[in-house]
Amino acid sequence: MMIEHVDAIVDMRRFLTLEKGSTPNKGAEVLDNLIVTDNPNGFNPRSRTNWAADQNLRIMKEVKQADVLFWVSDGAFDMRSQRILRAFVKIMKAAGVDFAILGDEELDSGDVARRLGDDATFQRLAKRNLATLGKYRFNRIVTTDRTLSTACATSIRNFAPRARSRITRCCTIPPLSTSW
Repeated sequence: MMIEHVDAIVDMRRFLTLEKGSTPNKGAEVLDNLIVTDNPNGFNPRSRTNWAADQNLRIMKEVKQADVLFWVSDGAFDMRSQRILRAFVKIMKAAGVDFAILGDEELDSGDVARRLGDDATFQRLAKRNLATLGKYRFNRIVTTDRTLSTACATSIRNFAPRARSRITRCCTIPPLSTSW
């Protein structure tokens, strides 16, 4: 007998969040932040590129296309993650990778909302991200975010025929000599 406990738990969370308006622990605050600022911690969306002020990065809005779209994720708001982002940028530049970031256009993947049972917020963020991705030409999406949600990755992959993209998490990238 197979017990589908994960599906049952997700359904219970969805019921509590959407029908009862009850979210466990700080979940309600996280969902409010996602609704207001498009990121779970409530940071000003305009500060998403502050970590890169001295990096001279190309922004998709300005260049319209690049071989690699670097999906920065919410690491842009975390001091420890910012060091990782800077190091990864340094590696990509040293390797001569043609890359750009979305900058202020990048939103949270919505995975936290989905996990908390708020499918409406997840769908809203996913649709907005896909609309943004659809405006630009790139061959691959690379991220340092090991937690980039499977749901977000699947959404982007489903959009891949139009965006001509694929996702690579840098933590699973093969050595640079074979991945670029």
